Amino acid sequence: MDTITLNGQRFKLVPIIDDDGEEPLSLESLESLVVPYLEYAEYIADKKLSTVTGYERRINQFTGWLKSNHLTAITGQHWIDYYISLKKRKLSAHTVRNHRNDLKVYADWLVANKHISYNPLLPIKPPKAEIDQPLRSISPECMQTMLDHANTPRDYALLMLFKTSGCRKSDIVSMHWIMKWGDMDIDNRRGRVLGKGKKHRPLFFSVETARALQAYRNTLPNTEADQPMWVGKRGPLGITGVYQIFKNIATRAGVKDTCQWNPHAWRHRWARTMDDNEMTTPKLQYLMGHASIETTEVYTRPEAADLQIDYDRHAKFD
Repeated sequence: MDTITLNGQRFKLVPIIDDDGEEPLSLESLESLVVPYLEYAEYIADKKLSTVTGYERRINQFTGWLKSNHLTAITGQHWIDYYISLKKRKLSAHTVRNHRNDLKVYADWLVANKHISYNPLLPIKPPKAEIDQPLRSISPECMQTMLDHANTPRDYALLMLFKTSGCRKSDIVSMHWIMKWGDMDIDNRRGRVLGKGKKHRPLFFSVETARALQAYRNTLPNTEADQPMWVGKRGPLGITGVYQIFKNIATRAGVKDTCQWNPHAWRHRWARTMDDNEMTTPKLQYLMGHASIETTEVYTRPEAADLQIDYDRHAKFD
């Protein structure tokens, strides 16, 4: 049997097809099973909405990779090849681990429902998550560079909303939520989103963001209250589409560090800005939609560079 070496360890390649002639799983079948799986995860396994959204995003990234490589008959080797491609991209251990774990759970479900014979990710040991690595936020300089390279009213308005409201990608679009024009009161600079736990919370934004949203709205033919806010050439944007906008702008701007340009890094910068401007942590917790104040404190934890600056400003030993 073929073997593969990862991180100095040798693994046997477990086939996804039996030797008695079972057909590979088609890409079309794999994609058609995503919705039943997500419904199982949410309603039967009782997973949190944020967990289910993560499942959806990573499965879509996997099927997107299969399409980009023109693969239509999926075998166990393809699952492993995708995992190797993640490692080659030098993503963080945390990201690779999440991809492997979420796809492994999906493969477990496929096995349990007799869509495939084996879980090809079972022998893959995920990398250990980094310990004591602070979550990173985009720097103000990178943020401004990306804003300067947002070359459409839609893209500029989207970036400004992330910059000044602290929203999540799932606040824009998720399995259970699509932001519509009726959810946004541009004149009063406020809106509402359906966050984690399927709970509505308010969203506030700046005067400049309001102008950007109005400029974007003026480019659309239909902005009635029931119409989705964020659309592309093929219709309403999905969560992958929102992520792709950030990625494309970062590429044009020359910002190569994913930890800097990804939408969640903008949420971290917003939280740090509000904390620096002395918003109380309980109020910040409410605006961010956190169930626990400890989660909010992660966003306001000082970074090493900030500590150095503050140390030099306050240290008066000489």
